[in-house]
Amino acid sequence: MSFSAVRFAAVAVLVAVLGACAQPVKPITAPQGPAKAASPTDPILDIQGRLLQEARTFHAQGRYESAIRTLQRLLKQYPQPSSLAEAHWWLARSYEQAGNTPDALVHYRDVAQAAPSGSLGLQARQRVAELEQALKTVPPSVNGRKAVFFPSHRLPAPEQVEVWVRGLAQAGVTTVVHDAGMGREPKGESHGRNRQPPGVFFQTHWADTVRDVVGQLVPVAHRQGLAVFCSVTLRQMPWLEPQLDQLGWADRSYDPARGQLVSTDAPDLFHPAFQEYLVGLLSDLAAGGIDGILFKADQPSGPADGFSPFALKAFERDFGIMPDPATFVASSDVLGAAGALPDLRSAVADQRVSAPEFWRWAGWKSRETLKVMDRLRQALRKQSPNLQFALEVHPEAITDPVTALTKFNEDLLEAKRIGFDAYVMGGQSAVGTRPSTGPVIADRMIALLGSAGLVWVALPVPLAEAAAIERLAEGVKSASDRARFAKGIGLLYVVGTAPTAGSVP
Repeated sequence: MSFSAVRFAAVAVLVAVLGACAQPVKPITAPQGPAKAASPTDPILDIQGRLLQEARTFHAQGRYESAIRTLQRLLKQYPQPSSLAEAHWWLARSYEQAGNTPDALVHYRDVAQAAPSGSLGLQARQRVAELEQALKTVPPSVNGRKAVFFPSHRLPAPEQVEVWVRGLAQAGVTTVVHDAGMGREPKGESHGRNRQPPGVFFQTHWADTVRDVVGQLVPVAHRQGLAVFCSVTLRQMPWLEPQLDQLGWADRSYDPARGQLVSTDAPDLFHPAFQEYLVGLLSDLAAGGIDGILFKADQPSGPADGFSPFALKAFERDFGIMPDPATFVASSDVLGAAGALPDLRSAVADQRVSAPEFWRWAGWKSRETLKVMDRLRQALRKQSPNLQFALEVHPEAITDPVTALTKFNEDLLEAKRIGFDAYVMGGQSAVGTRPSTGPVIADRMIALLGSAGLVWVALPVPLAEAAAIERLAEGVKSASDRARFAKGIGLLYVVGTAPTAGSVP
């Protein structure tokens, strides 16, 4: 079942409320935990209890910085509260989930001292031993950063995750990245019985959970000193596809053969109710304790795509004209069959694209897409202030901005204005990039962004080397790759790319 009846009804109500609104709605904020009733007998104990409960609620919501501030306030105002060990315990856990291992160790030791014989003290001593061992085994990340990107459905069994992550840490990996949801299978790559159902890999009420990979991976990775990122593709959410038309969330594409707009299986990124859905979905993802979100390079969006009612109204508001998709392409042979992407560079060279309207439309779509990402970032950082955001772009965004804009809806310089925490040179077109050109493109990317520390380069791990996910660490030996690229660049090893001649950028 893709959507329960209750969830579908709730979303339908949301659409009914927001359907007439052409502006993005205010983002959802996480609810506050209920306060306890005032105690008539001991107001000091009541205040302490409420602060501790508030901190636990923040921790459960993934708002670790808020939990830390609340517990610090508790311990500052009441140095010896009635629940001293429990206060230090939740402070240690919040520091650990926030990625601050040294401070977590301090407070785990305080728990062990405050409750030397209790169960909480035993757990604290165990965590101290594990974290101290993790700090010894994680090698320093000298001369750069190394990450691995693996499909979530290939995460080892729960009992094997700890050993697997420890092996990655010992191989010098600093970050693990996995997909937040089950994406659409490429044509010709159906796995029959092994085909995964549509859904997500974290706990949420906004979609069906295939497996709680976030819940299983994040605590283990943090114990080993690794950061965890999840990748999100905003216009590929297969679990929504059966309901897109009913919800009014389906995007529209222009079919030149029929001369009309048709629904697609991609959601309309400019629909305010869909944006609200994204805030709710990604808030649950952030609550799992992840360290960052990678906005993956989306499916191609050419000049014939994106003609939803909300996009048309917004474009008319900004430019004073209603866009006519028929005028963007001079003849149907440029676009070919509906949904197929043409060689747009040739089209521009042949002057068969109606330039003024076309370039306004292409530039507007790219800027508005980045604005949606920025709105999501701002909404999520209210909940998780330290959450990082990265953006993946195709190599064409660096070498051929015209093609990147028209074919992939990407503009690296506009993305730079947004100020993402990192930019990844990846995408399917990077697979066929010649080994000699990859470092050249990366150097150009550094020049455009102004810092090697902002740049990651995606490198494929051939299937032959990553067939057994448990042996992934063997396929990410980066000594030779590190020598090819500028100092400070991050290397992102992507699992599941079939080996091809010259497939490493």
